[in-house]
Amino acid sequence: MIGRMTRLQKLLYYSVLVLLALVILFPIYYMVIISLKLPRDIYRKPSLLPIGATMQNYVELLTKQGFLVNLGNSLLVASLATAISVAISCLAAYSLVRLRYRYRDWIGRLILFSYLTPTSLLFIPLSIIIAQLKLGNSLQGLIFVYLAFSTPLSTWLLMGFFRSIPLDLEEQAMVDGANRMQALTQILLPLSVPMYYLAQRFVVQGLSAGAVKG
Repeated sequence: MIGRMTRLQKLLYYSVLVLLALVILFPIYYMVIISLKLPRDIYRKPSLLPIGATMQNYVELLTKQGFLVNLGNSLLVASLATAISVAISCLAAYSLVRLRYRYRDWIGRLILFSYLTPTSLLFIPLSIIIAQLKLGNSLQGLIFVYLAFSTPLSTWLLMGFFRSIPLDLEEQAMVDGANRMQALTQILLPLSVPMYYLAQRFVVQGLSAGAVKG
């Protein structure tokens, strides 16, 4: 497409791209410049250039504010919550899609409704549960809360994907001697790897949004 453009069209095309790049990168540049100034200099000496730059803010952030500890806690909570949520969702979705038992459809609907429930309505019940479990102000309690929000979504996503996989593949594996768990781990799970990444992405995105709101 670009090869068919005239010189004037290419000039306009790349000019628009450069303009968009400047619009996108300018906030990042300005944020870096602001971070290199002392708080008293941000309003007294407004400038787009790093005049009087100092690393004092970064030193204080890393040494006095506990940034690295908070970052480590965030990574730990996000990793464990994502791994546990996807593991539980995998088993729950497989049960709801492949197994036949009473009230299975109602359980699937309840999972969807729990995800659609506004999070503000769950704050008080969750706080009571966390208090009764004595997990308040702890990483374990935070992981528990995140699981309550992320597991229904990942379960619903995996249910839709499991329905798209032909049941014949698992039945053929069972005919060859595999049990249901082997059919799940050796047939269904390898085929569902792309969906796991998608579910993990949504879970991490939800955790990030919750952290920002909190």
